[in-house]
Amino acid sequence: MKGVYAIMATTTEATKDTTTVPEGTDEETLSPALPATVTKVGNLTRDPELGFGKDSGKPFTRFGIAVNHPKVPGDWAGERVSDFYEVSCFASLAEHVAESLHKGDRVIVTGRPELDEWTDNAGVPRVTKRIVADAVGAELRFATAEPKKAPREVTTIKGGTDGYDEEPF
Repeated sequence: MKGVYAIMATTTEATKDTTTVPEGTDEETLSPALPATVTKVGNLTRDPELGFGKDSGKPFTRFGIAVNHPKVPGDWAGERVSDFYEVSCFASLAEHVAESLHKGDRVIVTGRPELDEWTDNAGVPRVTKRIVADAVGAELRFATAEPKKAPREVTTIKGGTDGYDEEPF
């Protein structure tokens, strides 16, 4: 796990959301078991982009967050560094995030972490840190919000209005 932390704590100024894999890093160091769930607090680096699956037509949203933390653990008065994450949301969460959040908003993201290994055009190996979100919300330490309950969607089966074809009795 130590190797993953070192990679995840390193960012490049040019890409902002990817890291350069340190030379000599082997596959075993890049692929240890990640925690089942992570929670990150950070600021949106761009407006959420709402899209729809080509085959399924189901909504998805992608956005980036920057998570600031002290360079030296526990030294909040000293120099800070940022980690950048790509976040993906699906279904109703995707629609609500796209409607509610904007670049610069401070959010709390909880979800499954993933590391996406790839090679850039120059042949340099890179890693993108991703979170597949289970929940996204406004962080209210420096802001206020007025939650508004979204209308509940009723799934119909065989043309019924409440999920049933006919009256139960």
